Amino acid sequence: MLTLIALVACSAPQPTSIPPTDVPPTATRIPPSPDDTAKVFLSAWQQADYATMYQQLAPNARLQVSDTDLADLYRKAQAEAAVINVRAQVRSSVKQRGAAQVTFHEEWDTPLFGTLQADNVMTLTLSENRWGIEWDAGLIWPGLAGGNLLRMTWAIPARANIYDRDGLGLAYEGTNVTLGVVPQQITDEPALLQVLSQVTGLAPEAIKARYAQSNPSWYIPIMEVPGDIYIQNRPALDALSGFQARSKSVRMYRPGGVAAHAIGYIGLIPQAGMETYRARGYRGDEWVGLVGLERWGEKYLAGTHGGQLDIVDAQGQVVSTLAGQRPVLSRPLYTSIKRKLQEDVEKILNTADIVYGPHKAAAIVMDPNNGQILAISSHPGFDPTELLRPGSVTQPLTPTEKSYVSRATVGLYPPGSTFKPIVMAAGLESGLFTPDSTFNDPGYWDGLGEAYRKTCWKKDGHGIISLVNALSASCNVTFYQVGFAENKKDVNLLPNMARAFGLGRLTGLAELDEKEGVVPDAAYKKAKGEVWYDGDAVNLSIGQGDLQVTPLQMAVAYSAIANGGTLYKPMLVTRIGSKDQGPEEVIAPQVVGKLPVKPETLDAIRQGLRGVIASPLGTAKNYYYGILVKVAGKTGTAETANAKPDAWFVAYAPFDAPEIVVVVIVENVGQGSAVASPIARNIIEAYFGYGLTPLPPLSPETQPADR
Repeated sequence: MLTLIALVACSAPQPTSIPPTDVPPTATRIPPSPDDTAKVFLSAWQQADYATMYQQLAPNARLQVSDTDLADLYRKAQAEAAVINVRAQVRSSVKQRGAAQVTFHEEWDTPLFGTLQADNVMTLTLSENRWGIEWDAGLIWPGLAGGNLLRMTWAIPARANIYDRDGLGLAYEGTNVTLGVVPQQITDEPALLQVLSQVTGLAPEAIKARYAQSNPSWYIPIMEVPGDIYIQNRPALDALSGFQARSKSVRMYRPGGVAAHAIGYIGLIPQAGMETYRARGYRGDEWVGLVGLERWGEKYLAGTHGGQLDIVDAQGQVVSTLAGQRPVLSRPLYTSIKRKLQEDVEKILNTADIVYGPHKAAAIVMDPNNGQILAISSHPGFDPTELLRPGSVTQPLTPTEKSYVSRATVGLYPPGSTFKPIVMAAGLESGLFTPDSTFNDPGYWDGLGEAYRKTCWKKDGHGIISLVNALSASCNVTFYQVGFAENKKDVNLLPNMARAFGLGRLTGLAELDEKEGVVPDAAYKKAKGEVWYDGDAVNLSIGQGDLQVTPLQMAVAYSAIANGGTLYKPMLVTRIGSKDQGPEEVIAPQVVGKLPVKPETLDAIRQGLRGVIASPLGTAKNYYYGILVKVAGKTGTAETANAKPDAWFVAYAPFDAPEIVVVVIVENVGQGSAVASPIARNIIEAYFGYGLTPLPPLSPETQPADR
């Protein structure tokens, strides 16, 4: 009994020893601070994460604005101000009971006004144990609450003109007029349809169909026409009841598209480049330079946008002005092009289509004394104005491959025999040959073995001939031997000389796209997993094989031959005009190298080139009888994958004091002597103001394509 009582007493819980329990005590939840909510909101804003921003709003604020409306309000405000970046940071906060105010600093980066800055305050309330933002539009920017909006008034300079060297327009601002009608105001529909049909060329029923189903009180555009067309027909048009004309400034180009590949054209900002243009202060709906000088000179021709950013009320009245920036006026470009010569070159190429059949071609006229391009044409051409003449009123047409390739700068071709002066230069400078070195041409050459016999374009050969005369006669057998000997001395001798003349690399023309071409050598073949053979060098010696050049590169190379050895960077823009930014910017000619040849080497090459025209052996002598200026040049007939070869001619004149270098290539037409050299003669005659010699028709070709 006593023992039992003692055991019970010992088992009773002691007040100083509480056993553990499996149920934890209940903790009181502490809501996030208002600063944390504000930081999440502002961070999400900087990332344009509008969904996360919306999640931070207080319940009653969400009843006032939907998630899509919130996103739209931010997007529209930032778009109106042309904002490219947002930064926002909490500065301080004050909390009292269930409410808080957080001060934050916001910065908007804009291309027009720099960085806009403001201090702002957001109110937060505590509800259901979380802090939520009491949102209104004033949190986008102070002053936007109560239905106020941002409004940008843009100040966009008129696009500047592009001129030729004498100040004649090549691209300029003009006026188009949209002819339209208000149907309910028409009183004499037959008369209206008759006049509009005469002016637009549209059938009366086609005109009527454009407005028949429209609201009769609306203005309905019928067709856009050049301003001069409207002026010519204005009395008859303005007399028509229901007719309305609306004019607008448009980009204009010379009729027919003079120097179109060089001048280029404008178009709507491509979607792929939209962000880049907006970062430069563009609104986004402008027409910008897409090709040629219009693209290269965009920053000058377009000037710099300006504008004023205001806060306006619901009635459009200005509440306050946030920022303003004056526009920087546009600046015209003055080119080296001679407009009359350019027009003549394009007419000559058009005439060649009639005589020789339609062909793709390119022609360049360059001043060898400074690298200035006087004319540059790729054929067939195009009319940039047609790209801007809307099939619809707002969208430009889309160019196709048909005639938009700038063959003069990106066309790659084997140069054929026009490459032989470079082969001759390598042979003379290496000491392997002299200008008087003689060669025997029986009409073929077996230097690679009889199984690989190479023939001359002259089937019975040229007999014993000197190196200078071989250049005049374009003797293939001579140049096989020269190229073969050069390769035996040093496999890089000829390729290195070709590069020294500017081939195989970009010329440096800043204003237009160009390609570097190919000068094949042992390293080039090795990279292709192939071996450089003697036959590769022999093919190279007559401008064939894998050798690829642009007409522009040949113009630069022959300019150096003509001027005594100086390689100039080709140029199209000679000065950039001024409006309100001080003096004009004159662009000086730029020397990019010197030919690694002695004066006597150049003299020998020039004598050979003169002989092409003046020697009894000359390949172009029959096409230059009676020309009134001394010309030197080189024919080239380059074999291609097509049935007919490309025809080349490169020339300079006058021979004793060169003023111009002329390059002509006509694709897949025949011999350079018979096709390209007469075209070049016409271009030379046009430059010097002589009458043009009629292009001779092609006679049946009896010679192989290596002349």
